[in-house]
Amino acid sequence: MEPLQAEICELVRKRRNKDGASCANLDKELGEEVVLLKSCKRRRCQSAPGSASTRSYTHDTSIRKAGTTKPMARVHRHTNIPAPSESSLTDACEVIDCGDFVEEAEGGTEGSSTAQGELDKLLQDIETSVAESQPATTTWHKRMELREENWQAFRPKLFEEVVMYSTLPTDAACFRCGDHNPRIRCHQCGASQYMCHVCDSAIHKQQPLHDREIWSDGIFKAVSPTTTYDSSSDSKPLAINRCIPFSLPWRCPLCHDGKIVVSSRESTRIVVNLRGRFDLNDALPVCEACGEQIQLETPHDVIREQYWPGSTSRRSTYLFDQDLFCFYDLLQKNNPGLSETGFLKTLEQMSAVKGRVGSVNATTFSKAFHEWRYCQFSMRKLRQSPLFECPCCVPIQHSVHLDGNKKLYRYSKVPRGLSKQYYGEFIVPNEEVDKHLEDIGYSSEKMTGVGLCGSTRWKAAKAASKTMKNLDETGLEVAGCRHALALKALNMFRREMFGYPHYLHTQNFQSAKCIWADIICQYWPWAVVKAESCPNLRSAMCAQPCLSVMHAKAHSWHCQILWGGRWQEGAAGGAGEEMEQLFSYLSRFNITTKYMSAAGREEQLVEAAMFWNDKKIFNLPKYLKARLQKTQGNLQKSKEDLLLLQVEVGEDLTPEYCKQCQTEIRKIAKREQK
Repeated sequence: MEPLQAEICELVRKRRNKDGASCANLDKELGEEVVLLKSCKRRRCQSAPGSASTRSYTHDTSIRKAGTTKPMARVHRHTNIPAPSESSLTDACEVIDCGDFVEEAEGGTEGSSTAQGELDKLLQDIETSVAESQPATTTWHKRMELREENWQAFRPKLFEEVVMYSTLPTDAACFRCGDHNPRIRCHQCGASQYMCHVCDSAIHKQQPLHDREIWSDGIFKAVSPTTTYDSSSDSKPLAINRCIPFSLPWRCPLCHDGKIVVSSRESTRIVVNLRGRFDLNDALPVCEACGEQIQLETPHDVIREQYWPGSTSRRSTYLFDQDLFCFYDLLQKNNPGLSETGFLKTLEQMSAVKGRVGSVNATTFSKAFHEWRYCQFSMRKLRQSPLFECPCCVPIQHSVHLDGNKKLYRYSKVPRGLSKQYYGEFIVPNEEVDKHLEDIGYSSEKMTGVGLCGSTRWKAAKAASKTMKNLDETGLEVAGCRHALALKALNMFRREMFGYPHYLHTQNFQSAKCIWADIICQYWPWAVVKAESCPNLRSAMCAQPCLSVMHAKAHSWHCQILWGGRWQEGAAGGAGEEMEQLFSYLSRFNITTKYMSAAGREEQLVEAAMFWNDKKIFNLPKYLKARLQKTQGNLQKSKEDLLLLQVEVGEDLTPEYCKQCQTEIRKIAKREQK
């Protein structure tokens, strides 16, 4: 676009964006461009001296009368525009044809009307071009603008309602007895349910885990469950006893006649739920008839009330709501890297905001939560739910992808801890792996050529590295199926040496048809040598070795042909990169697991792998349907490409001919490999 035309377009854009702006304001803001257009439209030339950054240019054009070759007049026009280059001066002046305007000419009225019409047409064309060049407003953009406008209009109303809710209405009355001096309100009983202290005691004696507020000093103040007020004490807070809400039998279980009466002890018990910490009193139920004390808070009573004990003592100080554990478990798995300390601080702050004690014992919470989580794991095993097996790969395992993740390390400065992990179904015990490495005579000494394929050296295949000197576990070796489910894993204490995938391959997946790995070209010849010295491992070498499709791009060309998954018979459409999907999820737990004990890290990773498998199994029907449709489309496209290739080559590409070509290419690749 020419310089002057670009300036005119910019002027039109600004005019369109200045809704309701006066012409004088536009002149002041937009500068000399507006002056230029107005002067042309009035058919008068206004010259102005150039400044340091703006020079005055004069363009003389012969004005000719329509239909003749006789010059009518000479027009001298001065324009103030930013100084252009010499090459663009002519183009800038040609934007508005001076032959269309008449300053002093014969038949001035006719020339004036012609110039006026041409200029109006020019401005109209520019406005149309600018409107067409602007991107069209999408439906989503309109919805977002409408949403913002609605919120701006709605915001004052919300603020007004919040202010009104923060005060005690002058006509407030107790919703239970009608007393006109209510001072307490409860969020769980109802935001507009005001009550007197008598009704408050009657209601919240049975429901102490409510968030209550007392009207005092002109505002509502949050108070603990053991705080109330007396109307005779000028709304000053008073301490009362509140017991843990356990369900009680209607009749005495000993004499079967007396009624149970509950009194409170002075000892404090702590209940923690999603709303924070509640400090309550111990309950002392006694039979009115026989006078015997009824034993409560046994494991049976605690679990029946949906609580979880914080310790193994008969009267555990802490009781945790199981909904709290369920919420934290799902939150942690959907947000890898979420720290337990941060979650507890949130609970503590919520408690403090509601007028309660803002402190939760982190050690007690952690131990109780892990015990609860293992109990849920045992329940799944009891229900025989699939944990680490793929419904599509049972009983015949077609493909197994072996890969290591060195991001899931653990610092050696963190103590390993005294306890061992509860779960034994996913991560293999370290002792079994060490014994296998010893049986096959595996050594961590440097081996020449390991991790080298053509000109590419795979650092992950090194047995040792200086970067591991501060690590205990250096990563996790995982075996998964072609549907990206995690099946088995083991801890790595060195780099991704061949002994780790060899254990998973030979001890767990001997019947698999295809074994995929990132450096299968190095691993498989090594495994064949080991199988020759260990007869019990030979059955595992009947599988078809396949090189992962993505990693194959970094291997030499002959390696891709000899080992690539797309060149192997029976490998189907597998990619051998399925564990990369799992690692994109598991690696995010490294933020916290590297500072955990050995058992805590393994338990966290096992739970994360189970969560991943559950999601994959749930989405398998939709995933397999989409994969089938994609495969059918690819098959049809491949048939069409084959027909086009036959026409181009001029030969009938029969399966036998293609097989022969493949054999010849493999021979060439083997010669290059040697």
